[in-house]
Amino acid sequence: MVEKKHQNLEDVVMYKILNSKNVKFIFGNSTIYDISLLPFCDLIIDFVSELSKILTNKNNSKKFPDIVSLAFWCRKKNLMRFNSENNEKARGLIFHITPSNIPTNFAYSLLFGLLNGNANIVKVSSKEFEQVKIFSNALKLLVKKKKFEIFKKMIKIVRYENNEKFTQEISLKSDARLIWGSDQTIEKIKSFKTKINTIDIVFSDRYSFSIFDIKKISKLNEYDYKIFIKNFYNDTYSVDQDACSSPHLIFWLNKNDKAKKAFWTEVFKYAKENYDNSGSLINEKNILNHQNLMKLKKIKKILNFENFLNVISLKNIELPLDEYRGKMGYFFEYDIKDIKETLKFINQKCQTITYYGIEKKNFINLIKQLNKKGIDRIVPIGQALNINLIWDGFEINKILRRKINLS
Repeated sequence: MVEKKHQNLEDVVMYKILNSKNVKFIFGNSTIYDISLLPFCDLIIDFVSELSKILTNKNNSKKFPDIVSLAFWCRKKNLMRFNSENNEKARGLIFHITPSNIPTNFAYSLLFGLLNGNANIVKVSSKEFEQVKIFSNALKLLVKKKKFEIFKKMIKIVRYENNEKFTQEISLKSDARLIWGSDQTIEKIKSFKTKINTIDIVFSDRYSFSIFDIKKISKLNEYDYKIFIKNFYNDTYSVDQDACSSPHLIFWLNKNDKAKKAFWTEVFKYAKENYDNSGSLINEKNILNHQNLMKLKKIKKILNFENFLNVISLKNIELPLDEYRGKMGYFFEYDIKDIKETLKFINQKCQTITYYGIEKKNFINLIKQLNKKGIDRIVPIGQALNINLIWDGFEINKILRRKINLS
């Protein structure tokens, strides 16, 4: 049975989920409220900025740097960069199917929906990341305040496996779905029936690489060089290269083998001090190395650094670019004379280019020649994981609200 009532800022549609068996509600319960607030209204901004303060906890700073980054993103100063026009309204109920590779991805997806005034149901990974618990506990603390009670109804965080009926039921009620995952996952979710005007935003498996000017890098002073190494580590090792935006292959400008070897040596030293290189990871990397050696024919050389770092130098790029994939500190490298050379390798699977030592004007020329090929982001090294409201070429904040044509 559906109950409707009108409040000052909201139109509420309430219903009970029928297929919630074996569904764990980490935040909220099986009563769904389809509530809309004004996008980026003061109440939402206050709620998210208060969330930032709770997440900015000294206990999180070393153990969970991704939570600290999330808290930094949630600051009021950052949120005020975004806005909404008077003739824009929330789209309604948003269903988020989030991936298992990045522990805080679910939180960003939820916030994208919430900031735009929508009610949200978020399916998190079956992996029990501590970050999910930290974020959910922060929400529970906040909604105890009378001012923020409405967000009890606007947010549901769930975890479940093998319950397609739940996914189908929520899909049928949703006004938009954000689907993060493999091509197979997306294809499966898109096969479920939705309302005729439901919008799907899909974030499929992507591939990323870097372009570095080794000449510029070799001229860095000691302090800046250390920052550069740390930024590279954060983009890669911190997420085991599992993020779609983590680079797997380095294109080197201004060939200098000695300087490249020095770079990899510093990466190894930093990884050895900071990376948890357990036995299972070593086994995975050995399997990956064996697979690569079997399929690659033209290898210039191989660098191994005590299982903390593996680098394959390529003579030629023979395979589709997205097949040169690494994991847990496994990289490929290839020399180029001009960044335009990358155009012949870029395909629609390519998402992010991280770079150093290259002027933006050079990338503008590259972008003009991309046509229908991939690449949705070009950012400096150290910013690969900085998720925002423009992702994979979608302006998410515009898609998650509807604009009323007023003339």
